Amino acid sequence: MQHNSLRSARLKVLLPLAVALLFSAYRLLNQDLVPFISDEPVFLRSAREQILNGHWVSASPLVGNQGLHYGPTILWFYGLLYKVFGSGPAPQFVTMTLLVTAANCCAAFAIGRYFMPRSQVPAAMVALVASSPFHFLWSRLCWDQSVEILSGFSVAVLCTKVRIRPRRAAVLGILMGFAVSSHLMVTLLATYIGLFLLLSSRRWGRLVNPAIYGICILAVNIPYLRFLANGPKPSMPPGTPPTLESLTTCLLEPLRITTTQDVSYFFDNDWSSFVKSAGILGHLPDYTSHQWAVLAVLLAALSWIALKGPRRQRRFAALAVTFWVGYAVFLAQRNLGRHPHYQFPSWWLVLAGAAAVLSMLAQRDRGLYRVGLGVVWGVAILQMGFVIEWMSYIRERGGTRGIHYGATLTEQIAAVRSACDRGRSRIAIDSRVTIFGESIEYLASSLEECKGKVVTVSGTGPGTVVQLEYVGQSARLAVRGAGK
Repeated sequence: MQHNSLRSARLKVLLPLAVALLFSAYRLLNQDLVPFISDEPVFLRSAREQILNGHWVSASPLVGNQGLHYGPTILWFYGLLYKVFGSGPAPQFVTMTLLVTAANCCAAFAIGRYFMPRSQVPAAMVALVASSPFHFLWSRLCWDQSVEILSGFSVAVLCTKVRIRPRRAAVLGILMGFAVSSHLMVTLLATYIGLFLLLSSRRWGRLVNPAIYGICILAVNIPYLRFLANGPKPSMPPGTPPTLESLTTCLLEPLRITTTQDVSYFFDNDWSSFVKSAGILGHLPDYTSHQWAVLAVLLAALSWIALKGPRRQRRFAALAVTFWVGYAVFLAQRNLGRHPHYQFPSWWLVLAGAAAVLSMLAQRDRGLYRVGLGVVWGVAILQMGFVIEWMSYIRERGGTRGIHYGATLTEQIAAVRSACDRGRSRIAIDSRVTIFGESIEYLASSLEECKGKVVTVSGTGPGTVVQLEYVGQSARLAVRGAGK
């Protein structure tokens, strides 16, 4: 009897986890529908040049809106993949999907176990992050998601139950070091983790652990710091005191990227078309536009645990709530706008808040706990339905007519192959679609069909001129003009 009871308890934990992992595995499907927009070809081309030239870069060629070049982490990463797999983008896409998904799942599961071990909460946290349309898309880009990945793994390490020792501090330092060497927006999180190590260590560890952590961050960033020190000094835009409106907006941003709120960002002018085709699921963002009550509940739960919760959970809850507020102040002060990827360092905060709420409910009322768990799963299931509907729409139309998703990689590759098949040694593409020229030119440089040919997106030029156009009202691409 006792054996059957134990088996039933395990099934109650493992079955939800299996469903959550299936949600996550959906990211690996429909890889022919991934987007390929502006920054991706820049990263891949620069990474390829590293291998061809034998010179590993110390910074990214891209410059942020604060006037600083991004760090080299992603270029080193794609350079290694190029060395192993070659220049075709498919292996890079799959590898990035696996890494982002692993970081999401590890952090979500670790946070759930940290607040509610041996329960269904870890599975619910995995399902919640797997169902986020924002995280879904980020996992399917050949872009720089280093900060999201490394922040997730760092949080997972923080949530382990083992005592903080020098080895653990070194792992965190290396993870945060590569994150800083990707994008300086993660510096505040790196600082908070250092303070966490300082306050969580005992005796001599209070000096040794933070010191090892800081040394590892500096060691990883030596090439990038040398580049910044020797390069031109940028004129950074001045910050301004945050207003109440800007601060409150930034406080809500972690919630935004966990739900469907403002997901129209990725649809551009095709949003109304998608809403009509998706039916009731297309209106899901309408029900996530007012999130003040949710924000208040999550911050209150984290604050209560930080002050009066179990001793083991206090410091992590304090880290979460203070970083949530601190990062919102930073974004508001720098006037950085509401680009969703600015939440790469903070995406795990909503999971921490939700797990804290469920933990408090479980201690007070098991009925309310089950209701809370049901709400999380309800949100996750609805959002997964939204994601599946989204991919169905993309497959039907070949992408979107906009800059935040655009025609799918498959459509672009087919168009480039068609252009190369029509022309001779030089081909000028007259693009009449909303696609970045860098994407087309990079694909031409990596496809076997275009080997020995020079393809430019200019509209006019020497050699064969072809037109790149949309097919009907869809985002599918067609190459016209200049027959063989």
